[in-house]
Amino acid sequence: MKKNWIPIIVVIIIIIVIAVFYKPAPKGTIKIGIVADLSGKLSVYGNYLKNGLNLALEEINSNGGIKGRKLEIIYEDGKSETNEAVTATTKLINVDKVSVIIGFASSNAVLGAAPIAEKAKVILFTPMASGADITNAGDYIFRNRESGTLHGEKMAGFVINELGIKKAFIIAVNSENGLSYEAGFTKKFEELKGEIVGAEHYTKGETDFRTILTKIKNSNSNAIYMAGYVSEMGEIVKQTKEFGINLPIFASTGIEAKEFFDLVKPPLSDGIIYTYPAFDPNNPAIADYQKQYEKNYGVKSEALAANSYDALKIIALVLKSCGENTICIKEELYKIKDYPGVGGLTTFDQNGDVIKPITFKTIKNGQFVPYENN
Repeated sequence: MKKNWIPIIVVIIIIIVIAVFYKPAPKGTIKIGIVADLSGKLSVYGNYLKNGLNLALEEINSNGGIKGRKLEIIYEDGKSETNEAVTATTKLINVDKVSVIIGFASSNAVLGAAPIAEKAKVILFTPMASGADITNAGDYIFRNRESGTLHGEKMAGFVINELGIKKAFIIAVNSENGLSYEAGFTKKFEELKGEIVGAEHYTKGETDFRTILTKIKNSNSNAIYMAGYVSEMGEIVKQTKEFGINLPIFASTGIEAKEFFDLVKPPLSDGIIYTYPAFDPNNPAIADYQKQYEKNYGVKSEALAANSYDALKIIALVLKSCGENTICIKEELYKIKDYPGVGGLTTFDQNGDVIKPITFKTIKNGQFVPYENN
C-alpha cells in the first residue's frame, strides 16, 4: 500500500519544485514608438533624438531590459511636417499598439499628435519641443525640455539688465516654438521698460528675409532677437550681414547645430548670444555617458541628445513598475522627482512639464561655447 503512495509523492514534489523555481519566459519585446524628424528641415534635431535614444536602448537591453524583456524601438519619420507626425502617431498607436511614443522636434507636431495620444491613453513624451501650449496638451503628455517662454524671459532680462539694450526687433518662426520664445521675450522685455520696435514672422523653410531686414534697417532698434530653427536662423544672420546691419543678435536654442556654419562662416557668426539648457558636455558627472556617446558618434553630445537619452531611461524605469499599463505609467511619471539624468535633474510638475536651469552660450571662432560672463 505504501508503494502506491510513492508516485503520488513524487508528483507532488515535482509540482512544488516547479511552483517555487519556475519562471515563465518573458512575453517578448516591449515596443516603444518613436516619431523622429529623419528628413526635412528639422532632420538635424531628429538625428540628435535618434543618437540619444539608441545609446539608451543599447544600455537598457545590455543590462537585461525590463525584467528580462528587451525594449524594441519602432521609428517613424515625422518628415519635419505636422501632418506626417500625426499620421506616424496614429500608425504607432493603432497598428504597432505601443504604450509610449517619444519624439517630436516641432511643438506644432506635438500639439497635433497630443489629442490622438490622449484619447488612446498612450504616453507622448517629447525631449525637444518647447512650445508653451504643450503645458496644457493633456494628462498623458510629458516633456523633459523647458518651455521656450522661459528661455525668452531669460534672454530679455539678460539683454536689458546685463547689456543695457532697451530697443529690440523680433524675428520668429510662425509656429508654436517661435511664438513661445517671442511671447516670453516680449513680456519680460516690456516689464523691464524695454521697447519692442517691431516683430515679424516667417514660415518654416523660408529663405528670403530681405523684406523683414529692410524693416529692421529702417527701424531704430538696438538689437535683433530671433527664434526658430537652425536653417532659417542661419539665413537670417547671413542676409543681415549682406544688408550691412551690424546690430547685436540674440537667438533661441535651436541655433546650436553644426549646420549653422554651412550658411554663416566665422567671423560673421561670432558674437551671437543664445539661451541653452544648462548642459555641460564636460561635466565629470556624465563622463561615462559622454565617453560612450563620442565613441558611437564621433562628437560630443548636444543637450537635446542628452534629453532624448534621459527620456528613454526614465520610461524604462517606470516600465519596471508598470509594464505596459499606460495609466500606471502616467501616474508614475508624475511621481518622478529629481531624476539624475545626464541632461540635468528632472522633476515633472502637475502638467508634465519640467523646470531646468537655463544658461547662455555664444559663438566664438566658429565654435559654440559658454558665454564667459554667464
